[in-house]
Amino acid sequence: MVRPIMQHPTMHQDITHHIALPSSRWLALCAVIAGCASLVHAETVTVCLGGSCDFTGPVTAVEAAAEGDTIEIAAGTYLLSSPISLYNKNLVIRGAVDANGRPTNVLNGQNTTYHINLIVQTSATVIENLVLTNGRSTVAGSIYTFGANGTMLRNCSVRGNQRGAIKFNSSSVTLIS
Repeated sequence: MVRPIMQHPTMHQDITHHIALPSSRWLALCAVIAGCASLVHAETVTVCLGGSCDFTGPVTAVEAAAEGDTIEIAAGTYLLSSPISLYNKNLVIRGAVDANGRPTNVLNGQNTTYHINLIVQTSATVIENLVLTNGRSTVAGSIYTFGANGTMLRNCSVRGNQRGAIKFNSSSVTLIS
C-alpha cells in the first residue's frame, strides 16, 4: 500500500515561487563577464637583450605566455635557433619602432630556421613591427601558416629569406604595411 507523503505544517504547498530563476538579462551579463575574464588575466610579457626584461628571447617568451598575452620586444637583433611557434595560442607579438614608425627589431633565422609558425590562429593573433631576415626552411622562408584565419601581420619587413616570405596553407591572413 502506498502512503501519501505528509507535508510539514510550515511548508507551503507550492514552493516554486521561492526559487528565483535567473532572467535572460542576468544570464547575458554573466556571459559577458565570463568572456571578459580572460582579458583581465592577460599580461604583457617583455623581451630585451640586456636581461632586464622577463625574457631575453622571443621564443621562450611565447612558450611561457598564456592565451591573450602581449609580447613586447625591445629594439635589437635576436638570433633564432628555432621558430617562434604559436600553436593554437592567440597572442599579440609587438616589436618596437623608431621615430618614423619603422621596426627596430630584427629576428634573424641565421639561415638555419624560419621565424614564425602560425598554426590554428584567430583574429586575436597580431604580429607587428618586426624585421624577419635570414630565414630558412624546406617549406617556408620566414612564416608558415596553417589554419591561421583572421591573423594580422602589420608593419613587418620580410627579406633575405630562402624559399620566400610566407607559406599560406588553409589560411586567411591580413597583411598591412
